[in-house]
Amino acid sequence: MSKNNNYLTYAASCEYEPQELYLDGNQNADICIKLSELGARRILMMRPDNIATYKKAVEFTTKLEKSNFKLFTYSRRYQYPSSHDITKAYSLYMEYNCDTIVVFGGEADIYCAKMVEAMAVNGIKDPTLFEGYNKIKKDISLLCCVGMDNSSAIASSSAEFKDENTGRWIVSLSNFLIPQMVVIDTDIAMRTYMADSVASALDSLAMAIEAFLSPACLFQPLYKASAISSINLVLSNLIEMKDHPDDSYLRRKIAMAGIYAGTATRMSGMGYAHITIHALCDRYKVDFGKLYLKLLTAFIKESQNRIINQLAEIYDYLVVNGVNTGIAGVGGIPEKMYTKEESAQAFIDLLESLYETLIIDEPVIPEMSEKDIKSLAESIKDQSDEFGLTALNSASIESVIKSL
Repeated sequence: MSKNNNYLTYAASCEYEPQELYLDGNQNADICIKLSELGARRILMMRPDNIATYKKAVEFTTKLEKSNFKLFTYSRRYQYPSSHDITKAYSLYMEYNCDTIVVFGGEADIYCAKMVEAMAVNGIKDPTLFEGYNKIKKDISLLCCVGMDNSSAIASSSAEFKDENTGRWIVSLSNFLIPQMVVIDTDIAMRTYMADSVASALDSLAMAIEAFLSPACLFQPLYKASAISSINLVLSNLIEMKDHPDDSYLRRKIAMAGIYAGTATRMSGMGYAHITIHALCDRYKVDFGKLYLKLLTAFIKESQNRIINQLAEIYDYLVVNGVNTGIAGVGGIPEKMYTKEESAQAFIDLLESLYETLIIDEPVIPEMSEKDIKSLAESIKDQSDEFGLTALNSASIESVIKSL
């Protein structure tokens, strides 16, 4: 990333085209018509193997075939987004002269599909060359995402994957990585394991909170509204969704939280916790999903005095709107506090209660020497500067890492 610029300046100059959203079932005909209008002819289907025989997925595929689209299929080999899957799918996309990707899946599948489209349109065979922002010069051709988890990937302007050659996690950010079409079909999403649905919802919650706390949101009301909408939807529905796994309406609301979180991050980019997670993934084997919320809470505590107004604003919003979190430890419905300090602390308590309620097994934190922690903190500080995050110095970041 350029030292002469930062992500916030870049994002402010971007123009984001609206996405086509399909939020109800039985929309196959409308989706096929839209794909045809946008010029789709030869489609690469990217999906997990276990989805291929599911009734709703078969119906959608059959409708595509009857609409005279030529279909080819790639199934991801790795559990996480991987450069291996990206390059393999890219080869298939180019071999069969595809012009469109329809991806069934969650975060990993969507990230892979984004990178395949970016490589194909920009004539680049190595996805790692897109690391950072402003590296993608041409818009992806056509990407339709049928979401199966609650992640922000479905609406974000980013893609993340592991480079199998170096073991590093790569992040690419570009307004060109926003899918043109988003489908939330809860009948298909019901195939996702509840543990995965909860984990992706927690990721979206953490990203939305970081977006809300970003300096960018102070001056961007629409992105701030998207962030608070995501926070509201997750906190008011996640526990109930976990307890009622067959309720499709609850699943749809949590999936919408992912869309709002992805939209919010288009302006703010990555926050301290997200950057630190990637740094830990680069150097150690850590559980991204379990550690993200805990790490975010630690960063919030480190910055509490500085961000007290924003923390209080989030909590007071939950109170005013009567949000029932369903978390027994905080009384279900958050109670009104009378000072900003009390409201901010109450929000931190809520996050800790949510973590304790939903994360059964504590994530394993690697043992690190003082030298390793110092080096890690300095790297995080350098990357944070690129996202307009300048409030914490290396010593503060070291303190957060040691607190885990």
